[in-house]
Amino acid sequence: MRVPAVFTESSESFARSFYTLGALNQIARLHWPLYDNHHFDGKQLNEEKNVADWVAGNGVDRGRFTELWKSDAIKAQIEAAKKALDTYQVKGVPSFVIDGKYITSAKMAGGVREMMRVVEYLVERAATERKK
Repeated sequence: MRVPAVFTESSESFARSFYTLGALNQIARLHWPLYDNHHFDGKQLNEEKNVADWVAGNGVDRGRFTELWKSDAIKAQIEAAKKALDTYQVKGVPSFVIDGKYITSAKMAGGVREMMRVVEYLVERAATERKK
């Protein structure tokens, strides 16, 4: 399960967009374009009006997006993400929690490549433990 990192007001806005796009079954199509348009194309997609304009320009119903963006269901998902980050003491991204008991990150492992080796090891370890 992917959980957006909700560390700041700006990241909460992105988490809200992530969960709203998920509710609209648009994550696969729009997650990376939204990220790229914000970070590389200079669009301020961490503001509700801007992201609503952007998704509407990408074929998503603006009214439905805005309704979901403000919904209690999306708010609950954001609160659950915050709680998960706190529970697992996630301080940065990318981070992985494996089987609810192991955590690693690029910083902890010494880089992204090293992190992926640690993730593979921990997944194998958790699978072995589950078989016992």
